[in-house]
This record gives sequence, C-alpha cells and structure tokens, in this order.
Amino acid sequence: MALAETTIVVPDEEGRPMTRTKWTGAWVIAAVAVVVATWAAGVAGRAPAASNQAAQKTSVEALLGQALQQEEVEGNLRAAISTYQKVIAAVGVTKAQAARAQLRIGGCYERLGMTEARKAYEAVVANYGDQEAAVKVARARLAALGNVSAAAAGSALSGPTAKSLWKKPGWFSARLSPDGRSVAFIDEATARLWIRDLLTGTDRLLVDVAKERQWCDFPLQSRWSPDGTRIAFDWFTQEGTGGTSEIRVADVKTGAVSTYEPTRKLGASTPLDWSPDGKRVLITVPELTSGTRREMPAWLSLADGAVTPLRGVSCPCGAAVSPDGTRIAFGTRTPQNEIDTDIVITKADGSSPRLLLGGPAEDRPLAWTPDGTGLVIRSRKSGRDGMWLLSVDGNALKGSPQLLRDEVADTAPQGLSRAGALLYTTGARQDDLKLATVDLDSGRTSDIQTLEAAGGATNMQVVSWSPDGHRLAYIARVGGRWALTIRTDDRPRDQVYFFDFDPIAAGSWSPDGRSLFIPGGVQRSRTMSFYRVDLGSGEATALFPPIASSSKEGSTFIFAASADGKSVYKQKLDATTRLSSLWRQDVATGSETELFRSAGPAGMFKGAPSPDGKWLPFMLNPFDGGERQVMVLPLGGGAARRLCSVASTAMTLAWSPDSQWLLFTQRSGAQDDAVTEVWQVPVTGGSARKLGIQAPNLMGLGVHPDGKHIAYGNIGVPNEEVWLLENFLPKPAKK
Repeated sequence: MALAETTIVVPDEEGRPMTRTKWTGAWVIAAVAVVVATWAAGVAGRAPAASNQAAQKTSVEALLGQALQQEEVEGNLRAAISTYQKVIAAVGVTKAQAARAQLRIGGCYERLGMTEARKAYEAVVANYGDQEAAVKVARARLAALGNVSAAAAGSALSGPTAKSLWKKPGWFSARLSPDGRSVAFIDEATARLWIRDLLTGTDRLLVDVAKERQWCDFPLQSRWSPDGTRIAFDWFTQEGTGGTSEIRVADVKTGAVSTYEPTRKLGASTPLDWSPDGKRVLITVPELTSGTRREMPAWLSLADGAVTPLRGVSCPCGAAVSPDGTRIAFGTRTPQNEIDTDIVITKADGSSPRLLLGGPAEDRPLAWTPDGTGLVIRSRKSGRDGMWLLSVDGNALKGSPQLLRDEVADTAPQGLSRAGALLYTTGARQDDLKLATVDLDSGRTSDIQTLEAAGGATNMQVVSWSPDGHRLAYIARVGGRWALTIRTDDRPRDQVYFFDFDPIAAGSWSPDGRSLFIPGGVQRSRTMSFYRVDLGSGEATALFPPIASSSKEGSTFIFAASADGKSVYKQKLDATTRLSSLWRQDVATGSETELFRSAGPAGMFKGAPSPDGKWLPFMLNPFDGGERQVMVLPLGGGAARRLCSVASTAMTLAWSPDSQWLLFTQRSGAQDDAVTEVWQVPVTGGSARKLGIQAPNLMGLGVHPDGKHIAYGNIGVPNEEVWLLENFLPKPAKK
C-alpha cells in the first residue's frame, strides 16, 4: 500500500495509443518524457533570424508544452483545452502549431465524453486543409465518432464506427440483445424492465412493478439468452432493513416470468451468463469463508431450479461462457487484493482454473468472439477504460493483448452482439473542489473559488483539513479506484494513496498531522475496519480486525475515531426492531459501550466528534415519517439533545473549529432542479440558517482551522450518452 501519483496516457498525434506495447507504469512516464523532450529539442534546434520572431515562437511552443503537460501528465483536460485555445489565438502562431492545438482540443473533448469533440475535429478539416497529417487524423476520429458526412470522413469510414444513440437516456443496467437489434433496460423513474427496438426507437414494457412497491421490488442486472428469446434478471425485494434477491427469467415475446425459489433461499443472486443451449444460467451465490461473506459462481438449472456451485472460483466480477460451453472466463478478486481483478479460465464445472491475464489493473471479461478463439475484455491497464482482445488457445493466452478501443473515462460496456457490435454508455462529467470564504457569526458567504485537484479525480468528497491548515484531505475516484488524496499548499501536484480497501466517510487527523484515521470497507467481503494512514510512507494499518458490515442480525457502520485513535464510533441497525444505536468501541480491548438508541424505527446519519471532544452529532430519520432531527450526544454522559428539525434528509455533518457551530447539508427543490444547501446551527441552541453555499450535488464539508473557509466537493451532472461501436473486431482468420 504505497504512495502513487496519477498518470494519464493518450494516443499520439498519429492516432497510435502510447499504451499499446507495455503493461507496466514506469514506461508511461518515459513515453511522456519523450514527447516533451522531442518538443524541447525542436525548440532548441531552431534559430529564427529576428529576435521578436524567436520570442513569439518560443512563447507559442511554451504554451504547447504547458498544454501537453496538463493533458498527458496531469490529466487536467479542461485546463489543457484552455491552454490549447491560447495557442491558436497567440501572436505569431503558425498554421502547423494551430492545427496541432486544434487537433489536441478534439482529443481532450473526446476523452471527456463531450459532443464538442466533433466540432473540434471538423474545425481541423475546415480551417487547416493544407496540414495533411492533422487533417488525416481528424477525419479518422470523425469517422470513429460516427454520423459524419462522407466529405468530412473521407476514406476513413472503412474503420471502426461509433454511433451516439441517446443522450441522458434515464435508464440503467442496459444490455444489448445477441442479434444487436434490441436493448433491455431498467428505467430510473419506476424501476421497470423495458425492451427498446433499435431500428424503430420504440419501447415495450416487459416486467412491471406495482406502483406502491416501486423501488421496494425491482430488477437489477439482466442477461439475454443466446437465442434472444428470454432474459434472466435478479429481482430484489425490500424486507425490513434489508432485502433478498432471486433469479427470474422473462419470456421476451409473451412477458411470462418464471421464478426460481431456490435462489431466494440462498440469498443474493446475480446472473452472469447463459449456457449455449439455454438450459442453465450462470449466477452468483453467497458463501461464508471464516465467517466472512463472499460470493461464488453457480449453475442454475432452469428445468428444476437446482443450484450447483462452482467451487474453483471465488468473488467473480463478470463472466463469459465460451460458444461451445466448455470454458468460462471469470473476472476474479483474491482475498489478498480486493482492488485489482484478474481473468481466469476454468472448465464449465469451475474446475482446473488457470490464470489467463493478471497484473495491477482491473480486468473483466466481456464476451467471447463467435469462433471461441478470442476474448473481448474491459481493462484499465492503459490508465483509462479500454476494450482489448485476447487471443486464446485452449486455456492459455496466445500472443499479446490487442487494443481495440481506448475509451474515455466512465465507460460501461453493455453487451456484445454476435455480429461484433458493442453497446456502451459514457458518463463523463466535471467534478470540482470548491473553497468558500465564510463568516459563521453572520452566516454569510463572500467568495467561492475552484481548487486544483488530482488529475482525473472524480466523486471528490472532502475529509478534513490538517491541524495547521496547510493540507486538505479528500476521497476521490482516481483511475477507477477510490483513493485518499492530499492537497498541500506548496506542492504542485496532489498526493494520491491507493489501498487494498476503499476509504470511505470522513476521517480525522492525528494532532501532529503525520497520520490520518479513516474508515475503510472491502466491498466483496462486506467488511469494515478503521485504519491509521502514515502520510510519510503511505502505509495503512488496521486498528482492529475487519468486522462484518451486514448480517442477518442487522448492519454495522464504523464512521469516526477519537482524536487519539484509541476509540472508534459506530452505528448499528437492528434488522428485527429496526432501531438505530450509537456505540463507542475501545480499540485496544474491543469492548463496546452503547451511547444512544432510537425510541422507534429510524435511520441515522452520523458525523465525527466535535474538535473539543464533547459532542457526537447525528441526524435521526424516523422510518414512520416522523420529524427529522439534527441531534448532538454529550460524550461525557447524558441524554442526546435536539438542535433543530429539518424538512429533508440532512447529511455531511461538520464542525467549526471552536465547536460552536454544527454544519450540515439539505436537499431542496423539485427533483430535476434540486440543489444541496449548507446550513449551520449553534450547538448551544438557536435557529438553523442557510450559509449561502449550494450546488447540484455537494459532497462533504471541511472547515478550515481558521474558521473562515469551507472546502467541499462539487459533483457535476453526468453527460450520459449511449453509444454503439461497430466494425472494431478483427476479421476472423480464413481457414
């Protein structure tokens, strides 16, 4: 668990991905260094006659170098776009330089998943026709984006084509049918399963959900049968504080649904794939290993509902059954590493597992090629989502993986048709760190600015400020993984820490500022612990063995630690009574002390103890629709005290440095136009008031030690699109 820094890799100007031939990380930096060195050598080798011309050229080349640094090394695509635009407008810029900058703008927009990419490439073709190399690349990229005119695309239309089908579709868990003509999807509003005809654009309801049970009963993941006549899906049913799921199969033509009770008795189940003859569905079922809940694959017989576990593989994350049904490719995690995933091939009964592709990356199988000699996978080995083709000889990898498509961030493959068409969704968005200048006494906000964040970081959630106020800790997704990230005043780049667990919720600094205490969870085993992170070495040490976050008795959530790290605080929700309670656990002995229990069934949102160690805040949300309340519990003993009532669910609790103000967020407005607002309430009693900070999706609050600044994450609205990629698989070899 060592310290790392983010690196973004992009195709070069001839359209060749820099990540085609290597799998390790060091060479990536070397490749970027070559680009910068080549540029620098070009600058050094020129000797213009006039000094003013030299100054102008140097200025333009310096801007290009700055933009390349922002794009390729830092991954700050929006900043790179702005700098490239300055290149185009610079005095003395040549046509070659301007065309180069315009081409790079298109590449940045494409990686962001934004439609402006097309306009940028079209501008290269229209404005720089004499720059043959740039125009050639622009035309190729336009052809790959699809829906372009023959004049713009030229002869490049013979290569892969990507068609944008819908923007902001309002669905999830979409799956492409085997014949490539239909898409099964679940709409976000009602949680019903639909089928869309790609030719006509019409939708047909397949599985309905009673209005009074919407989002209490609903389908989740779906998989088409090989002949396209049936769809298997897992059906979730809310029961008390938890729920169960079972496998169901719907007839595409009639809508008739078959339920398989044995899967319900086993617990949560998810469909992975079908056998080629359509008689069995490959699913996941839970297993217990040393008291820890994990998942394993199993075959479900559709004839009698019998479930046969495949014990050779644990923790499957994706699977693809070979066309002849003799082999299964699994994405797997190991107990030692819950972040990276490898691809393993087994026999159809799960026996004889053999590693096909490993290494430090997230690799998942998507589908076999029709002849069974190739496996299409999704991988992050290039630093971004990409589609790769593995040539498979029996159970062994043949040759090197071949890059098929180097995608933009936040890409989700949604099925491969028999003809080789790939449905995928993109959800690129712009997330920011914000810093607001506030006066807590008057309740006013005077200024809000954007802070630089780690390149490629999304889902930024503020943890806290260091005691000296020079470092800001926040949790974010970097390169598809959750990471702890430290922003320091005098460092040009944020430090990024990756672990074999997901850092979650708010943490606290040690008094000397050398360590952070953060809760972390391991998703697949559904366990949690509290960790001390040494910010010098990047090493994380569990304060106590991981505990189960959910069981038949209820759920447990560890959310905060005391300043000295000797105690942790956690919430428990009883599955039977649905009562919530707060507990303090001694790290050294493991002994627990109950601090609070709700009078009736209720949910709870918790915060860290106040800086003076006197108060533990929480928000109580009665399940019966009663009054939502912001509360504080005296840690020295005594009853919990209500600070204020709120109209909607309050979250993101934070303290002022003097422990006099408790800050929280509330949602307001209609669903489509809702915003998150920051409120403050005095701990000594008094009315709550808005602070003047709001955002569509505000995540996390961190109050600076000076009490005059608040940092928070601003989560952008996803630029959701559904795409169809065609003609990208290699042609099968002639026999």
